[in-house]
Amino acid sequence: MDIRKINIGDKVCNKEDGFPMTVVGLNSTLADLSNGTVYLDFEENEGDMWEEEAKDLIPYKA
Repeated sequence: MDIRKINIGDKVCNKEDGFPMTVVGLNSTLADLSNGTVYLDFEENEGDMWEEEAKDLIPYKA
């Protein structure tokens, strides 16, 4: 996904496993505005947030 089209609160999943997670943070650089790090959380998570590259994510469709 293009990180510019992701918003905090969106539901996304990794292309590989399809596990739904909620976007809680975004980080990108001017050198590569279309990609960056997306910080993710999921229900009942008691540990650290997950980090994924935006290019590895797809929108979650229930």
